[in-house]
Amino acid sequence: MFDEAKAFVLSRPLTFLASAGAVYVAYKIKKFFTLPSIKPKPGIHKFDYKPDTVYLYQFRRLKNCPNMSPFCMKIEIICRVYGINYEVIENAKLRSRNGTLLFIELNGEHISDSDLIEIRLRQHFKIPSLPSEQEAHATALTRMADNHLFHILMRYHCADNIFYKTFLELLDFNPYIIPLAIPFMKQIIGGQIYKNSTSAIGDFEPEELDELLHRDLKVFETVLEDKKFLFGDQITPVDDAFFSQLAAVYYPFHTHITEVLEKDFPKILEFCERVKSAMILEIIAIIIIVLYLLKLIFWIFKTFFTTPSVPSTPKIHKPDFQKDVVYLYQFPRTNTVPNLSSYCLKIETFLRAFKIPHEIIETPSLRSRNGTLPFVELNGEHIPDSDLIETKLREHFHVPNLAPELEAQATAISRLVDNHLLGLIVKYKASEEGWYDALLRGVPGPNFLKTILRPIIKKLFMSKVHARVGLSIGSFTEEETELLCHKDLVAVQNSIRGKFLFGDKITSADCAVFGEVASAYYPFPNKFQKNYR
Repeated sequence: MFDEAKAFVLSRPLTFLASAGAVYVAYKIKKFFTLPSIKPKPGIHKFDYKPDTVYLYQFRRLKNCPNMSPFCMKIEIICRVYGINYEVIENAKLRSRNGTLLFIELNGEHISDSDLIEIRLRQHFKIPSLPSEQEAHATALTRMADNHLFHILMRYHCADNIFYKTFLELLDFNPYIIPLAIPFMKQIIGGQIYKNSTSAIGDFEPEELDELLHRDLKVFETVLEDKKFLFGDQITPVDDAFFSQLAAVYYPFHTHITEVLEKDFPKILEFCERVKSAMILEIIAIIIIVLYLLKLIFWIFKTFFTTPSVPSTPKIHKPDFQKDVVYLYQFPRTNTVPNLSSYCLKIETFLRAFKIPHEIIETPSLRSRNGTLPFVELNGEHIPDSDLIETKLREHFHVPNLAPELEAQATAISRLVDNHLLGLIVKYKASEEGWYDALLRGVPGPNFLKTILRPIIKKLFMSKVHARVGLSIGSFTEEETELLCHKDLVAVQNSIRGKFLFGDKITSADCAVFGEVASAYYPFPNKFQKNYR
């Protein structure tokens, strides 16, 4: 049989090559049009499990840090605080359904992602909630810590060589090899952290990043006031989340975060020490990033000498600008909602609400310094990113703040919406055919060409959504997405105190919530509209 096949190939090489090529092309086409999907849950690793015992899979421990991963630390603290029986299983190879650590096994069930784990533990072990308004505030603060502050802290955390030295020591590298390996590790790991951070919260200059860091920490300091913990004398899950984010970067070694906390936020440091003392927390260790050999080889040759940096600020497009007029560059309008982009809708709503002079410039092609829309130009200055835009506009036009505690709550709700709920809702959008109808209506060109391009656009958009949402908040099934989305919306709803979130006057938080919900609810009939009408 082998000889016959060999003879066929030798006698008809062109036919054989054409057939092989056709099979390869067919495989590529099928792969291209196969929509991304979440992986099935893996089998459990602990078959002889004890009932109601949590098996916590995480990296091995260190000596000088509670845990270099805030998410591993957060779940272990929850188990300790609420007296849940658990067993730590240290490993560097096993991964969750999402390809990450941590994950847990409970009564034979695999559960991944720290947020889903927390929800399941609270349900199963009947962990009491705060009163509804405080619980809503706590959820917003947790989202702010896990989905915004985390990415800021990691950018500073991985800026120094000591981070990579610690990582290599965890891998038991020879001390003489570590100095040689650090440049490679800095490019590979630092590049991935930078990519994850920019995907989740945007790309910022060092001064802008420091401003966002101070703003986030100020919110928590305002909420804390003179209380022992964020909501009184008892530790709650939001204390665990906030402490874990700070402890993971403060205790291992000295960084910019150390200086900021010690100089500007001594109350927060005292809070960390109280949590640490209350927990009698063992010092834990973790390897955050896993070395992928193929990526290492590829990045050595492709990106070793390229240092990630914020793109240069582009020239302004409106040189004949009017003083104190905001030029808002955004996607073209639609018939059913002012904009399909929640961020564009948020900024336009903000401008209208506070009667700021502005001009809308619809563009399908122009982009900000970060490659995104919206961006604004104000008095000849290019300002990207909706969060930076809001901050600059509030400063320049003297938009009044709420009382400090309410302003802290408003910022937390905005973080919940912009950095967590957005990812969940965009998954709803990407799964709806109506979304692509609305998207293509704003693209110039003949309808027959749009019909041809539609499946390609859908494939590319869903792949991008799957990758970006996975990097910023995690990968979830449809049921898990609905569960998390419902939790966020309940938190927002329970925060409403009158006509708007904080009374009878609209605030920036109202603009953020409206932009996100309206961009999903109004454009076309869809599952989000049906579920949350």
